[in-house]
Amino acid sequence: MKRTLFFTLLAIFITTISFGQKKTKEKYGYDIHVGAKVGLNFNQIKGKSWQEEYRTNPTAGLFLALNGHTLGIQIEGLWTMNTVVSDTSFAGLYNQYFKASADSLATGKFTFHSFSVPVLLNIKLNQILWVQVGPQYNSLLKVLDNDNLIANGRTIFRDGELSFVGGVWLNVGRVGPLPKFNLGGRFIAGLNNINELGDQTKWRNQSVQLHIGIGF
Repeated sequence: MKRTLFFTLLAIFITTISFGQKKTKEKYGYDIHVGAKVGLNFNQIKGKSWQEEYRTNPTAGLFLALNGHTLGIQIEGLWTMNTVVSDTSFAGLYNQYFKASADSLATGKFTFHSFSVPVLLNIKLNQILWVQVGPQYNSLLKVLDNDNLIANGRTIFRDGELSFVGGVWLNVGRVGPLPKFNLGGRFIAGLNNINELGDQTKWRNQSVQLHIGIGF
């Protein structure tokens, strides 16, 4: 999985440079960019009690950008689904939160839906390739205990997470009233502990996202 992500991002970068060299005379200038995007979210939780393996889920949302000749600001609203699986140490640390009927040796699969708001600085390396960096706030919408391990009414993930985002954005299409397609990839690293069961171990989200979008 890690090799697949690396080569996918490398292909995006090489394609971006190729397009940028062919369109060096085209100027985007100042513009307001509004659109929608869909993609894949490869996520994991870094920390004890979780299998550190990227799992694939969907993501989708809207974006609004105000760009100048070299810099811009972009705000997005994204729905994202994440899947994580605990390892066998999970029960040993948090057995008091398990249902009485749950297998203490079992691993558990959890799916959580979140709404994220990244606020990104767009840095135009050329007319096609933009680098994006900035903070992201994540709010939990719903958590599903797929294997029915945790006692009813108990929350295992903290709501309200701050993350750092870094990535690239590739514009495809000419300037003008016609829709402009875009591709992109980004790395998202959680900055705060999301473990709601206690502070004995730190849990932090980590994900890679790939998307395709359309803007006006």
